[in-house]
Amino acid sequence: MHSILKRSAALIASAATLLGGGMLMAGTAQADGIGLPVMTIHPAASTSYPKELVNGDFQTFGNRIVDKRSGGWQYLSFVDGNGMAMEGSSEQPWAKVDGWDAVKFGWKSNDSVSGHSGIVEVQRFRTAVKGSTGNVWGEIAAATQGKYLYQDIDTANTSDAMYTVRLKHASRNKDARDSMQVLVGAPGREKPVTMRRTIANAGDKAGEESTTITSTGTGQDDQWDTYEGTVLVPRDRMSHGSRSKAWPIRTVPAVPTARKAT
Repeated sequence: MHSILKRSAALIASAATLLGGGMLMAGTAQADGIGLPVMTIHPAASTSYPKELVNGDFQTFGNRIVDKRSGGWQYLSFVDGNGMAMEGSSEQPWAKVDGWDAVKFGWKSNDSVSGHSGIVEVQRFRTAVKGSTGNVWGEIAAATQGKYLYQDIDTANTSDAMYTVRLKHASRNKDARDSMQVLVGAPGREKPVTMRRTIANAGDKAGEESTTITSTGTGQDDQWDTYEGTVLVPRDRMSHGSRSKAWPIRTVPAVPTARKAT
């Protein structure tokens, strides 16, 4: 399963568990959990994809990535698919993250900066200093339309399965209510998930449902709204002698903007 997160400003994810399938996020979202509590799954043949969401809270390597940034930028940085993090105050130079392991980091993207591909932006509180071990989150920059964060998850099973998607979301700045979507499905056929706001921390109304998540609070103010949705993943079906075992989860900007995430 492929999962995608899309947004118009920032994405923050924390403590997430995704069992089977993939997830794609965009926006400012904090993924608390993508789980499988509804029914028992009977696994089919294994694949090289993980069975659950990896590093949903961005804590693995998160602070190390931001620690590479110099000067007054100790609250955000970028890392590419090879573990190179932006080190300077501009887009150069880049340096290898200590002990980098792409599998343990988990997150991927289709974005690029200065020739570096697979870019993931990580943020933390502006008061943080080098060596901090506090909360970090991922941001999906909306500088370019159609960019997203994602993971591919093994959803192979012998019966239909209902998955629960649970995350936290906040805007980047107080002057704009950022939006995002969670898309789940086979690569190239992902569909937005209807999400319900279960907890509101900045004046939004709990109980609202939509395929587009929009929140008033900001990550820097630690004002996260909580959202939950469900996804039905069908059992494996043979196609041309092979099984489709990985669905992506993606996060993508719901309303593209020209604002650069720096």
